[in-house]
Amino acid sequence: MNQSLVSKLANYEFWLTQGQKSAQTGCYSEALSSLKKALELQPSSCQAWMCLGRVLTQLDCYEEAIRSFEQATHVYTVEEGSVY
Repeated sequence: MNQSLVSKLANYEFWLTQGQKSAQTGCYSEALSSLKKALELQPSSCQAWMCLGRVLTQLDCYEEAIRSFEQATHVYTVEEGSVY
């Protein structure tokens, strides 16, 4: 595997984990920042989009949360090859 790709994947996993941990401890602003960094590296991550939606809901940013959940659904259906 390409070293650059490995590094990008490791950074994505780091930011996703940081975002999840921050969200679990109620540090939603930190979680938001970390998850956005994860999505910059891996915009096709259904898991990151779902987590971002949950964080945005906790921050009362409902319109943005809906868009994040919709993006997660889109990414999931594209990955699975499903069509509704």
